[in-house]
Amino acid sequence: MSRPLDLAPAARARALAWVAALACAALSTGASVGPAAAAPARQATEPAWRYEHVDTWENAPWQLTAGRFGKVIDISSTPDGTIWILDERHEAIHGLSPEGSPLTVWRVPEAPANPTDIDRAVLRWTPKRLDAGFDGLLYYFSEGLYIDRDTNRALYRNRVDKLTPEGLAVSSFTWEPSEFDAPREGRYFDIAQRADGRVYMARSAVNAFIQFTGCDPSPGEAEIVDAGIDVFSPEGEYTETIHFYTHGSVPFGVDVDRDGTLYAISTVPGVLYNPYCGPQPTEQPSSIGARTDQQAPERWPNGVAIFEPDHSFRRVVPFYNAEDIAVGSAGVFVSRNVEIFDLYDPEPMYAGPPGQVYAAYFGRVVFHVDVSVEGWVHGGMTHCAFQGPLTFERPNARPDLPRFGGLGTDAPELEGPALPDRIAAGEELAVLLGRYNTIGIRPDQRYQGTSQIVLPQTIQKWNLQGRLDPGQSPLQASQIGLCAGGRTWFHRDLAIDGKTVYSIDFGQLNKRPDIYLGEWVAYPGLLDDPEAPSRLSAVSAEGGAAAVLDEGTGKVFVVGADGQTRQGWSIGGDGNSIPVDIAMRGDRIYLADRGSNRVLVRDRAGTDLGSWPTHDGPESLAVGPTGDVFILGRGRWGYRYSPTGRLLASWPMPDRDIWSLDLTVDDDGKVYVSYLQHQEIPESTLPSYVTNQFDILRSGIWIFEEKAYERVPVPDPDPEACTATPDKFAAPERIWLGQTVDVTLTTEGRCPGLTEPAEVAIVFDTSRSMSFDDGLERAQNAAARLLAELDPRTTRAALVTFDDGATLLQPLTEDIEEVAKRVAGLQALGDTRSTAGISVAHRELMDRGRPGVRKILLLVTDGALKDDPTADAEAARLDGVDVFVLVTPTREYQASHVQLLQQMTGDASRVFTEPDPTEIVRLANDFTNFKPTKGLFETIRVVDEIPANMRYVANTAVPPAAFDPTANTLTWTFADVMSADGMRMRYTLRPLEVGVWPTNVQAIGDFRDALGNPGQLIYPIPYVEVVAPDSKPGRIYLPFLAKQKCFPVERPLDIVLVIDTSSSMREPTDLGDGSKLDAARAAAAAFVENLSLGPRRDQAAIAWFNRSSGIAVGLSDDKAALLAGLASLESLEGTRIDLGLQAAGLALDGSRRADAKPVVILLTDGIHNSSPNGVQDVRDQALALKVRGALIYTIGLGSQIQTDLLREVATTPAGYFASPSSEDLAAIYAQITEQIPCDLQGLPPDPRVLP
Repeated sequence: MSRPLDLAPAARARALAWVAALACAALSTGASVGPAAAAPARQATEPAWRYEHVDTWENAPWQLTAGRFGKVIDISSTPDGTIWILDERHEAIHGLSPEGSPLTVWRVPEAPANPTDIDRAVLRWTPKRLDAGFDGLLYYFSEGLYIDRDTNRALYRNRVDKLTPEGLAVSSFTWEPSEFDAPREGRYFDIAQRADGRVYMARSAVNAFIQFTGCDPSPGEAEIVDAGIDVFSPEGEYTETIHFYTHGSVPFGVDVDRDGTLYAISTVPGVLYNPYCGPQPTEQPSSIGARTDQQAPERWPNGVAIFEPDHSFRRVVPFYNAEDIAVGSAGVFVSRNVEIFDLYDPEPMYAGPPGQVYAAYFGRVVFHVDVSVEGWVHGGMTHCAFQGPLTFERPNARPDLPRFGGLGTDAPELEGPALPDRIAAGEELAVLLGRYNTIGIRPDQRYQGTSQIVLPQTIQKWNLQGRLDPGQSPLQASQIGLCAGGRTWFHRDLAIDGKTVYSIDFGQLNKRPDIYLGEWVAYPGLLDDPEAPSRLSAVSAEGGAAAVLDEGTGKVFVVGADGQTRQGWSIGGDGNSIPVDIAMRGDRIYLADRGSNRVLVRDRAGTDLGSWPTHDGPESLAVGPTGDVFILGRGRWGYRYSPTGRLLASWPMPDRDIWSLDLTVDDDGKVYVSYLQHQEIPESTLPSYVTNQFDILRSGIWIFEEKAYERVPVPDPDPEACTATPDKFAAPERIWLGQTVDVTLTTEGRCPGLTEPAEVAIVFDTSRSMSFDDGLERAQNAAARLLAELDPRTTRAALVTFDDGATLLQPLTEDIEEVAKRVAGLQALGDTRSTAGISVAHRELMDRGRPGVRKILLLVTDGALKDDPTADAEAARLDGVDVFVLVTPTREYQASHVQLLQQMTGDASRVFTEPDPTEIVRLANDFTNFKPTKGLFETIRVVDEIPANMRYVANTAVPPAAFDPTANTLTWTFADVMSADGMRMRYTLRPLEVGVWPTNVQAIGDFRDALGNPGQLIYPIPYVEVVAPDSKPGRIYLPFLAKQKCFPVERPLDIVLVIDTSSSMREPTDLGDGSKLDAARAAAAAFVENLSLGPRRDQAAIAWFNRSSGIAVGLSDDKAALLAGLASLESLEGTRIDLGLQAAGLALDGSRRADAKPVVILLTDGIHNSSPNGVQDVRDQALALKVRGALIYTIGLGSQIQTDLLREVATTPAGYFASPSSEDLAAIYAQITEQIPCDLQGLPPDPRVLP
């Protein structure tokens, strides 16, 4: 027997004795991030790592692509074998080779070739059907809605376009059946073209499948007002109608053989009793006028009606519920639901997967069919699992195996990702999309997440290269369709093994090796015990097997490559377990246990290999290629652990204010995290049938890479300790000997939040009405999510149900997992009597609840209560019980119910209607009075030891530090550091030797965190490259060293010189030969002297800033005026860099030359201050200049400057120039003179020349 692994006691003891939990992080800026190391007293044996945010995938654009189908509504083929598919969603026609390879796609024509006045009134033409003619043209039928001006009625216009294979219109004709010599009624279902050019249109004035007529429970046969096939000449002139209504049927589909034989689907509508009968309206006369034809005695059955080439009736071949028909050299073929038949063979040629409910009555035709000249049968499939062509080369085989074509479904569109709910990495990245609506017209569309069950879900396939190729979308040309629309069709998770994708809904596991139809479907939970409340929630896959977590039964099932269950075992746990995710690697299975903040370890047979604690509540987990376990925490940090639970790395998500949804790791060790930023939509603005809807403001996938550096040990983790992330970097990384380098140390971190004990009694409505509109399932989902948010260490829960009466299904217990299992197994049956349920819960809380602990009663219901529980609820409130209500409304929910529920709680804000996941989290936090720990360090002392070949520049430490010249160390001491603030320390060094040197010997921070745990941080060691010219020592700037010469661009320049005139510019230069402002004036004057000033050449302006700003000289080619303006500059207090940039913009506004390139050169010696929004004001003004096309260069004079800000203000980082002393200014202005032509030509600066 394996010895259980539990590291918590040992880890906690060691951590308290030596160090707190440490971590390494990669910041969203992509800056170098170093490791956190253990104290020397005890070093761990595992390496620590850092993770860098290297890419973001979001807003990938959609494009119309041949072979990606939004909604297939017809299929046909031309004599050359080309397959043509009409796509309703994208309003396009796709062309594919006979083998199914995409060839072309083009939009359908927006309007007829020669529109009439009525045609111009059509609001929108909707694609309906397509037929490829014997003449090689495509006959495209569309329907247009317009409003009749005289009657204000909505009417339909019909249109046929004859199109070339390139999509060019040859001709078109439009009509309405009421315009015929003998007016007709109805709308059209199908089109067919005859070899002689005639066009046949199938029409009916009634629904082809169902009629609700009369109040008689046995209403008899359907009454068909008008139905038939209208025949048009090749020129589009109406010639005759082949009547069907006289035979009691409707022509739902039509096709014509080469010899002129006509085949039409004869559909007899079913008649249903109308249960909502009231007074019947007076019968109105038909709009088609008097009939000239006689009622035929023979009524045609359901089937296919066959007509001779002269349109005389031959016979009806019986066939029930045919939906499309095609005829050709291979025979006559019809489709019905997911099957395709030879008309004369009762055994289907092909039967597809059921997937979900399909019915032509609802416009859900799965297969449209076509017979090609090769004798092949094509099926245009519109299925939740796949859209595209299926080709049957042996239609006489039973069954015939099809060849799939195209690139699959494109509904929802392959873009975004809009709502990346779950992700999994293998040879590709698979992204499971949640349900959402697309609103607006591309490229300005927006998305709304929703709980509407009719919307589809898909799995997108992304390549792992992402955006490495400039300008290329990371999307692969594939998307897997998932069947949606009911309880068992809401997909919750996915896994990928190589390129094979597995997905689960509540009841089944699907294996999808490609974008076509699945290989198999398995039901591991139901097959294990059909009576158990199986509820699949997570899946992982490797080596041809899949491991499935069943949250309903608390079991794990291992399913083999053939879909057969190999193992099934109970998870066990410590009674507080709430497993929320699963990962499998080799023989190990890891379970993320949110209930106890631990990872449970099992082998595939279910043997308990122990568990280890995590530093945050696990949201999801994955296993990397080396066997390390990766956790996405609820606090939106990533964690990497060894298989035995040793913390190896932690890093914050780039934006922790938005939701991190899921985490996965590919075979190269890259980490992917999906994210979502959303905004709730007020319920009052939504239709009554829409619930749980929110605007998607931003969504996508973050990619993180492990970055190499010297690995150092880390200590054992303590889940109760704070995590801290030290970082250190030097900038610039390459300098001339004699220049200075800025060194920055930062620390980020977080501490676990605190909760208070609570007793929660859930009173669950299991009445019959909860089964309406999926109310029970929605309530179970909400309750399960709430329970998952509760901490079993401090919170107990009870479950009471009520229908005809009340049942205490689970007394108060710390085993919240057991409560969740019981919620998952609830069924709805009986009346809605809530009073008893509230009374039982009240008693349970008072009798068994812990004294002094908050008591909460949560009523979960559809809101349609049949009694008045306000008195019982008030009695509970008087005993100190807080009453809340969670409503999942159904069709019975009324305004009176809202008032009743608000009276129960005594506070309208405690009634939650269809709460989304964020509201549930807030509700759970309210229950336990969750308080985030704001602090990070109680005290911390950071000592940074400087190397002997580096000289500290006096008084440059920010915040001030104690400098020990003997030890060559800087020491900072801080107290009461908040996690929101973190720490940032900066100082300046002057290297003394040429070479690549570390900027410090070591930097160590000894601390006591906000929770009282001792610890130590070891900051990474950045390096700087110090170079010098071979000829002689000293600074040499680009004009004297450049190897790359940029030829002058024949384009005039409008240049604004912006000079800092703050009080610090009065200070003397290093040489003591005047002030820094004098040096700036002189250097700028030399720059002006070298300009090619003239009416058609360059112009310049002089602007200044201190606490305000102004323009000394506007744009001018007058050199004397410009020099006089420089001489007039005077200094005052304040450094408003933003106002200086604003003055530059005002100066450029004076330009009258559209061909001139604007250039701004800003010089400052200080730190921006006194603006309302700080440095953001500077960024905003710089952005305004860049938007108008200005090149911006910045010069930082001295050491008291904001290097990072000046780099950001410049158009490119190479546009920032550090001037350690005033004597360098003239050379820097000369360097800018040389660099401007390069920037205008789009050339980068010579890499051998330092900025």
